[in-house]
Amino acid sequence: MAPKKQSYAGSARCRQCMIQGVANCVRVTATPTADKPCDGCAVSRRHCAAPLPDPTDLSEHAPARHPTTALEWGAFMTSILGKWENKLGEMEASLALAAEASQEAMALVIRSAIADIVQESETAQATVEKYSAMNATALRDANEAFRNLETTVSGHAALLRELRKDMASQATAMELIRADLDEHAACIDAIASQERFEFLLGAIRKIGQRVGVEVGTPPPLVPTSQQRSY
Repeated sequence: MAPKKQSYAGSARCRQCMIQGVANCVRVTATPTADKPCDGCAVSRRHCAAPLPDPTDLSEHAPARHPTTALEWGAFMTSILGKWENKLGEMEASLALAAEASQEAMALVIRSAIADIVQESETAQATVEKYSAMNATALRDANEAFRNLETTVSGHAALLRELRKDMASQATAMELIRADLDEHAACIDAIASQERFEFLLGAIRKIGQRVGVEVGTPPPLVPTSQQRSY
């Protein structure tokens, strides 16, 4: 009487059935062996053997066997690469969904960051204007004091006039410095905003290209000169 065959599924299948994706491993032995191959291995002339232990199984009951033959190493690497491919596929799918769902959210983050940069630039500009005004007030007070002193001490009028010229020159220099600071603040603001926007948009596009999602170009986020309050 011929031995009775049974159908094994899941982790009870032989190694080749697991690799080939065969749902049921039909054989006469409880443990797959090359001497008594399953029906699938017998037909395809494959080496029927028990599956290798999961290399990620760290439980105390996990078998401590490692692949030794070339065939075992091939099966081992095929299993590991299959897991990697599954993980990469899941990651790409997740990235694609995230890119579609969060494109507007990313645009809002970029817009908020640029708004913060503009606000900081405006604060810096206000500080510059404050100290420029304070210096201008101090210069006006000094000029007034010199005029009073010139009236009181007529003998030093020539010297005081020269000092007043020096003060006027200093006032002009302060105005030039203030203008330079205004220009540099505006340039730094525009450059920082634009570079940050382009860097983040480029990164988003690279992610989109990898997962096959067209990112496109969001609306302009950098304020124009007419929108600035300073």
